[in-house]
Amino acid sequence: NFGLTYYPKSNTNMLFVFEMTNRKWDIDLSGIDNSINEYKIGFEYAPYDSYPIRAGLVYTENAFVVIEPTSTLTLGTGKRFGKVELDVAMNYSINSYKYFDIFPLDDIYSQSCDIVGCDKVTENNLNFLTTLKIGF
Repeated sequence: NFGLTYYPKSNTNMLFVFEMTNRKWDIDLSGIDNSINEYKIGFEYAPYDSYPIRAGLVYTENAFVVIEPTSTLTLGTGKRFGKVELDVAMNYSINSYKYFDIFPLDDIYSQSCDIVGCDKVTENNLNFLTTLKIGF
């Protein structure tokens, strides 16, 4: 892991963050990448006594060669009310991969997608998250 955090001197209410993670393992299988990277970049602007604004972008490579990297956009805010803290966030991700025909006429599963002409599937995911913390 490698990460950097930057607090601008001109605006103490702002924060910029960058993080890179590399994952390695030893698996000798066809179609598996033994080293993948994940990159994260984000910022937070938290004006005094107001709602903070958080946003980020995550780019994750996939260990399976047939699945393309995933890009995720994150947005969020939060507020503290005494001992209660409420956070609201959303993330939107896009993921693409190739997929064999569900009902093939021939036995194509032992062949490559480049030969057979697999369909490209693109998944879009939108998630809403809420966190409620109560301090004692």
